[in-house]
Amino acid sequence: MPFHVPDKHYSLYSDVERRFRGMLQRGVITGTEESTLDRWLDNFQSEEELYFAARVLERLIFRSQGMIESSIDQMLHCVLPAYLRQRDLYPHPSIEAFLEALGESIPSYPLRFVGVDGNRAFDTGKSGVVIIRHYKRHAGINKAITCRPDSLSPPPEGVRCLVFVDDMLGTGKQFKDFVSDNKLAEIQGVHMVYCPLVAFEKGIEKLQIFPWLTVLPIEVLDKRHQFFSASAKSPT
Repeated sequence: MPFHVPDKHYSLYSDVERRFRGMLQRGVITGTEESTLDRWLDNFQSEEELYFAARVLERLIFRSQGMIESSIDQMLHCVLPAYLRQRDLYPHPSIEAFLEALGESIPSYPLRFVGVDGNRAFDTGKSGVVIIRHYKRHAGINKAITCRPDSLSPPPEGVRCLVFVDDMLGTGKQFKDFVSDNKLAEIQGVHMVYCPLVAFEKGIEKLQIFPWLTVLPIEVLDKRHQFFSASAKSPT
């Protein structure tokens, strides 16, 4: 049966395009330009194709620079310190002392930040590498306490906790492949925590097969955030 745009949604494309351009112009959405949006929209011509394009834009989960930095602050000020305290890995008298230690070049520091999928020195296009760059720039994380995945067998001497950073945990497949590629399950005597900025519930459930791994996302999304989920206002 051919698909036709529902009558009540004929204005959807113009509404979504206008709203998306406005967010680009105000800097709410970063990392792309209007010219890139124009080239992408040129791929859609018919009413049905434009409706599909509008739905894609409407469902995008975007993160501005400010939102990423806010998530990193939440991770370093609250989420990660709480985890470290519970495991007696937090010798600092205050959050300020912890953040100061993260900014110092201390090769013997027992914590290492690792970008997911950044397993080569020049693999700069991977999401984990981009996020760990945000950690360095915004929070002042010193290079001495970051580590590439291909340097984890074995981990640096004295390291007691590995913090894997990433932008998003989706289905869990990418991180499962990452675990396999870097033989993380073979590492002994080290706490491992995976800290994506955003995670889907199903992805978190899939990673429960690794009993040695703790998943600590900043934001958790459920099935309502998936592209093909039904609308709460019009579920049919």
